[in-house]
Amino acid sequence: MKRISLLVIFLLAASSCLAACPVMPSNKACLQWVASSGWNDGTPFAAGTVVTYRVYQVDKVTGGLQQLLGTTQALQLQPTGLSLGEKCFAVVTVVSPTPTGFNSTSSPSNTACKTLRFPGPTEGSIAAPSDGSIEQPKK
Repeated sequence: MKRISLLVIFLLAASSCLAACPVMPSNKACLQWVASSGWNDGTPFAAGTVVTYRVYQVDKVTGGLQQLLGTTQALQLQPTGLSLGEKCFAVVTVVSPTPTGFNSTSSPSNTACKTLRFPGPTEGSIAAPSDGSIEQPKK
């Protein structure tokens, strides 16, 4: 049985992600990954193969998939409805049809986490260690 080769790189935007992700406030995340292009043995996907990505929130302690946040054929997702606090994410690739005619699902990708904070004029910079002085607003 062929296995899907999944290389996932998450970029969680507090600043700009790659070109497709906009600058995000501290209470939102932009998830972006590299496309799956073939099987673990190096064989590329056949022409006409549909590659879909399922993005999940992940339990930081167990690594288990908790909640499906979205399904997309794009290489980025901006999940909505997330509460504040540390959130972790993973992607699963679904390939259809496979050489056997069925769908094939990859193992979850590596996990990436971001702490979502209440947005404010400093966008989280107040949480950075400081010498006690007050930072000047960014212009």
